[in-house]
Amino acid sequence: MKSGLNNENIFDYIESNMFSVLASKDRRVNYNLLVKIKEYIDTSAENHVNKEEIIDYLVQFVSTYVNLEFNDEDGKPILNQNLSDKVRYKIKQFSKCGWLSEDSDNDFNHYISLTDSAIEILKSLQNIIKNEDTPEEYTGFTYNIYTMVKNISLDKGTLLIEQINIARDNLSNSLQGLNTRIKRFLKKLLESQNISPEEILLELTSNYGSKVAFTVFDNLKSKDNPNKYSPEIISNLEKLLDDGIGGPLNSLILNYVVTKKLQNNPKGNEIAREFFVNSINKTINFYQNIDNVISFIDHSNAKYLSNTKNILNFILNNTRDVEGEINNTLKLIKKIGESKDNEVELTLENLSYISPIDEESTYKPRNYKNVKIQTELIEDNLTEEEIERVKKSIKLNDEYSRKNINKFIMEILNRKIVNENKTYFEIKDFEEIDTKALIKFFLAFAYSESKDIEYLVERDNTSFILDGHQIDNLIFRGK
Repeated sequence: MKSGLNNENIFDYIESNMFSVLASKDRRVNYNLLVKIKEYIDTSAENHVNKEEIIDYLVQFVSTYVNLEFNDEDGKPILNQNLSDKVRYKIKQFSKCGWLSEDSDNDFNHYISLTDSAIEILKSLQNIIKNEDTPEEYTGFTYNIYTMVKNISLDKGTLLIEQINIARDNLSNSLQGLNTRIKRFLKKLLESQNISPEEILLELTSNYGSKVAFTVFDNLKSKDNPNKYSPEIISNLEKLLDDGIGGPLNSLILNYVVTKKLQNNPKGNEIAREFFVNSINKTINFYQNIDNVISFIDHSNAKYLSNTKNILNFILNNTRDVEGEINNTLKLIKKIGESKDNEVELTLENLSYISPIDEESTYKPRNYKNVKIQTELIEDNLTEEEIERVKKSIKLNDEYSRKNINKFIMEILNRKIVNENKTYFEIKDFEEIDTKALIKFFLAFAYSESKDIEYLVERDNTSFILDGHQIDNLIFRGK
């Protein structure tokens, strides 16, 4: 048994902390600075630029933004320094992490260049963004394979099979990534801070199919379906595996040996045979299963979309929950909005349904606990006009948004640290809790697993009585 991971590894070639700048709290700033450095060097006639020039360029870039946070290597904010000093620190940090190389000439002028690893990594990261905006037209790969297989020339067989391998792998990788791309689109849409839930639902119901990635996928299922070409691709490739006397496989092997200059290699024919048999069989297996791949993506797409809509309906309080009426909570918020002193009747049973909403919720079923009913629920129904008015009051840009709920919790935690030297608080410890605050606590629990939330929350299986209602206790801590 091997004692450790002694095989070839990427960290044999790059700095061990290279990716730390892309995992830090200020990773967005770091990425943008690295991209700007690459852009500046790309426009230069040489592969390096004057250090002072690039610092001036970056300072001009970051000065167009407000409230950018620069952190040091320990993740602490860089304070009491001007932009130029902050940029200089980042240049030094990037150099230590293996992104930049710094040299000087005889006149002590300092120059900056990107390392070879940095160039390749940044190109790959930028391609991810590019492919998100302009995804591959998947059918081009299949049609090219179909054309090459249909008109294959044995004296060019090695080159053609290599090109088929590239097209097949590109198509396979694109299809694998499409499933993630669909889920990421829905996740970003659900987490948007700039549009209301109603607008998100409109995006999903009316505009969803027009998105580039989904248009391409719809075409892949219909007019550009690879199954139109699969039977001929498979049939022609199977014929190439005929290794009888005068069969095409032997001609392909001879072409490979000559092309790769293996005439003097005693294993030349064996290497060639293995290349063609493995390559051809892999392509055959791919097209025999491509219908299942497309069906799986289609099924996942429908599931993600359906569950995302369900979550939005939950946020909008516009549907019946699994075990109760959300309308009572709508009524409560409506009364709070109309009340001057917030002294309104407490009807919070429905808040017991709430559980965290995060990216997993877009494809995992949500389970709701049984509600502990202490009093009768109000029976009167809201009018459509009232429901619409209440919906508008809880759009994502108001006090019940994820951003403002996060701010509400963090302000309490900060006060606890300053006044009581405590890093957490429990809602049962509050001597008085008004209705609006209690709603915010439960919404904070619902938002707690979103990526931009700065606190942690847990239920400790205890409860307390508030105005005749049994309320589950929640414990909040800073991350």
